[in-house]
Amino acid sequence: MKLVEDAFERLLNICRPLAPGGRYICITPRGLNGPHDISKLFDRSAGGFHLRECSVCELSDLFRETGFSHVQSYVALKRRFLAMPETCLRLFEALLDSLPYSLRKAIGTHVPGRLLLDIRLVGRK
Repeated sequence: MKLVEDAFERLLNICRPLAPGGRYICITPRGLNGPHDISKLFDRSAGGFHLRECSVCELSDLFRETGFSHVQSYVALKRRFLAMPETCLRLFEALLDSLPYSLRKAIGTHVPGRLLLDIRLVGRK
């Protein structure tokens, strides 16, 4: 898929010049309760600024494929960032993905669901 190829190339271009141990911080909306751009007004798929909204699973895998040796996910709670095991987030995504779209949207507008739905990844080279 063109968009995945584009994301792969972009992450490669970010990872290559990083010094060993260098970090890249990525914050993006999660696709499971989107879209999060202007297309939310007329469609269930991102088509505006976010041409493709990923899951944390897809993005973590892409980080590793492009050369990041360590990827850590974080959840924000009152301006504090807590490291979350990727297994927990993968389980949360699988559960969320099994729900109807309207319920996923509702969960994404209320705490604590909203806290888990923004992707915050730190990739270390």
